[in-house]
Amino acid sequence: MCDSRTVLAETQPMKTSLRALVPLFLVLAIVASPRKAHALGPIGVEAGAQVGYGTNPNSGNPNPLGVGLGLRGGVTLFGGLYGGVKLMDYLGSSQNGVKVSSFQYGVDVGWGFDLTVLKIRPLLGIGSISTSGSFDGINAPSSSSLYLEPGVTVLIPLGLIYIGADANYLYATSESQGDGTSKGQGAVTVHGQVGVQF
Repeated sequence: MCDSRTVLAETQPMKTSLRALVPLFLVLAIVASPRKAHALGPIGVEAGAQVGYGTNPNSGNPNPLGVGLGLRGGVTLFGGLYGGVKLMDYLGSSQNGVKVSSFQYGVDVGWGFDLTVLKIRPLLGIGSISTSGSFDGINAPSSSSLYLEPGVTVLIPLGLIYIGADANYLYATSESQGDGTSKGQGAVTVHGQVGVQF
């Protein structure tokens, strides 16, 4: 059985909003817009939205991931090298009066290659994930952890737009436990995505 106070000690509220970070993606798209770069080869720009799901890294407790909404953007160089940024707001879940959710932001680096009509991109994400929570409506401070997220993205370019999906293993390097210790925790994440490319 889940101890609500232990779960509350492991979670804390997030203060960042996706709406406040949308201008970051607009600036990225403008600054990194296509231009001639003879030494680097063609430069491509991608910007899009994601919706997905994260499995529960805490069996028996409320899922701090669950359904997620997010944004991502990046540039491609040398015909395949990809570097980008990602934001995900996982809506989490509730159980026995405990409500938890997570916010993730970081960078992705990978190398893509074309396979007929598909672009396949193995990549590694690294950044910060914050878990927030409340117990019977009372919020606690958020806890943050470094994350590593290896995965594979598959995109289908359709002219100026693209659609795609990704599957990843999200590993938070240190999550606070109810006894004051920390340990790493992992979850599987999958997302569908749609966006524009230049």
